Amino acid sequence: MKIVHVAIRFPPAKGGGEQYVYNLAKLQVKMGNEIYVITTDLMKEVPREVDRSLLKKELMDGINVIRMKSFPTFLPIWGYGSVFFGLKKVLDEIKPDIVHTHSYGYFHSDMLARFRRKSKWKLVLTSHGFPPGRGIFRVVKDLYTKFLGTKNVNILDAAIALSEKDKKIFESLGARNSYVIPNGIDLTMFENLPSRDIFRDKYGIEGRMILNVGRLEKIKGQKILIEAFPNIIKDFSDTMLVIVGEDWGELKYLKEIVEDLNLKDNVIFTGSVPYEKMPEVYSAADVFVLPSFHEGLPGTLLEAMACGLPIVTTDVGGMPEVLGKAGVIVKPEDVYSLGQAIKTPFFNSKIKEQKTKLAKEKIKNYSWENISKRILQLYEELL
Repeated sequence: MKIVHVAIRFPPAKGGGEQYVYNLAKLQVKMGNEIYVITTDLMKEVPREVDRSLLKKELMDGINVIRMKSFPTFLPIWGYGSVFFGLKKVLDEIKPDIVHTHSYGYFHSDMLARFRRKSKWKLVLTSHGFPPGRGIFRVVKDLYTKFLGTKNVNILDAAIALSEKDKKIFESLGARNSYVIPNGIDLTMFENLPSRDIFRDKYGIEGRMILNVGRLEKIKGQKILIEAFPNIIKDFSDTMLVIVGEDWGELKYLKEIVEDLNLKDNVIFTGSVPYEKMPEVYSAADVFVLPSFHEGLPGTLLEAMACGLPIVTTDVGGMPEVLGKAGVIVKPEDVYSLGQAIKTPFFNSKIKEQKTKLAKEKIKNYSWENISKRILQLYEELL
């Protein structure tokens, strides 16, 4: 089968969506398919960062990567801030069976819906979540949904939601065929964790360690986590908060909050960590916290589950569906509840043991092997 994935960003760009496309494409190659990824040189959207030195064409783990130039538009619509052109010409040359586009509300996904009308290939979209608009952006998003989003979703041959919650959104938008197929994880990567001292020694961490992993962006909720932290060190003064992720325009603001709350000696911003080094990071932690305002189904949650970490997260996206009773779930933007929830594993070792055991059992269903087989089966049903 000849399959084309289309995504605005792809490794070496960092992020959950980027890793999703890479892992899926790599396994589809191993399953005997001819795989292409059409992407751009965009590394970050906020602040915008491109890498013009990247090869226009390369073979990456058997994946034919075609990288185009991205251009800024300055439009106040998430997904339309950067665009690229020439997509139809490349698709006409490849003549795929399946075009699998990634991210609802993005320029390239909308263009593909338009091209689908006169094409023989089937179009599949994975949403990767539905970011809510705020303030004036909510008005823009509502107008987009009314006049363009619903129209294009109705054209899809299949819509893949990462959670039941996102499936209901697809159905409300008029999707004809929607399916829940969650994110996946390379379980082998987290089977035999390295010593917890490797990461701790590097940063001089001796006491308890709370870990957050995600790009530094408002919707990831790091501000709320930092504001909850004084409540934690009041009872556990030796605790360190470690925030891992590249800056998407929020780092300066977060550091100011740390300074204002006199937390400078207890909070570490590591910046981005190479993916292959992440087992060292998870191994060092005592609790994993994901206080996001919005998510699809983040790979970091699955990774923390695979590592057997106690998990505290918010009631957004697909996280409650996957985590269930294997973690503690609080409302987004609730500083007090978040702080109290984080302290639970410190106070009660029995609860900690029960939840981590359940998490490691649940995660077995999310191997990339299983997920890629389900997606390939969906492709076959469409042809």
